[in-house]
Amino acid sequence: MKRIYVMLLLCTCAAAAMAQGQKFKQRLIDRDYYPIDSAKVTVKGTNISTVTDKDGNFILEDVPLILDSIEVTKGKKSKTLPIPLAIEMKQDIQDRFMWFVKAGWGANQDYDGNWSGGNFYGGVGMNIAVSRHWFYELGVYYFRRQMNLWDWDFDGEIRTGGVDYETHNLEIPVAYGVKYSLGKPMLLAVKFGAYYSRVLSSSINGGSYYDELEGDDRDGGGLLLGLGLEVKRHWLVDIMYKSGWTAGDAYMDLTLGVGYRF
Repeated sequence: MKRIYVMLLLCTCAAAAMAQGQKFKQRLIDRDYYPIDSAKVTVKGTNISTVTDKDGNFILEDVPLILDSIEVTKGKKSKTLPIPLAIEMKQDIQDRFMWFVKAGWGANQDYDGNWSGGNFYGGVGMNIAVSRHWFYELGVYYFRRQMNLWDWDFDGEIRTGGVDYETHNLEIPVAYGVKYSLGKPMLLAVKFGAYYSRVLSSSINGGSYYDELEGDDRDGGGLLLGLGLEVKRHWLVDIMYKSGWTAGDAYMDLTLGVGYRF
C-alpha cells in the first residue's frame, strides 16, 4: 500500500511540473537567411500556438516541459520541426554566406567603335545576404578579352585588315543588389557596383605586348550593372554590362554568364 502512495505522489509532482510549463523562444529563417514572418507556430499535439513577427521571432507560453516538435504553417505549406531547433538554425545561419562558381562569354567594343571582339571569363564568388531582399556579391575572376583593332587612314576610312590584341586579366568585382521572387523556383536579381582589373599578360599580333605596358596601364576597372535569375536556389543565369578601361583603352562589355551556387 505504501508503494502505491509513493507512485501516486511521483505522478502528481510530474503532472504539476508539466502544468506549469515553460517559455519557448526562437527565430525562424529559411535557407537563404530570410526571416519567416506571419507564420503560425503550434506545439505539436496541443492548442498552444503563436505567430512569428516580421523578423521571424516567436514566443510560446506555458509549453510542456516534455516537448519534441513544433508545427510551422504559412499559407498552404506546413512543416514539423524537431526540438531543439539549434541544429536546424545553425545550418540556416551558415547559408547567409553562399559560394558559387560562374563562367560567361560576351562581346566588347570601345567608345569610338574602333574595335570589337569577344571575351571569356570564369571564377568564384560569394553572395552575402544582409536582409530579406538586399545582398552583397564579391568575386575573383580570370577574364580574357580579345579585341580586333582596325587601322584608319588619314581620310577617316577603314583600311583593310586589322590588329588582333588580347589581354588576360584578373578581375575583382564588388556589387550591391536586390532580389525579388518570381515564384517558388525562381528569383530575379538586380545588382550594380564596380570592379578592379589587373593585366596579367597581353599580346598583339601573336607577340608579347605585356612588357610594353607601363605600370599604370596594367591596372584598370570600371562600373558594372547586372540582371540575373536564380533557378531552384542553385542555378544562376545573368547578363552583365561593364564600362571601364584596361591597358589604357576604354571599352564596354556585355556578357552572358551561367553558374552554380552551393
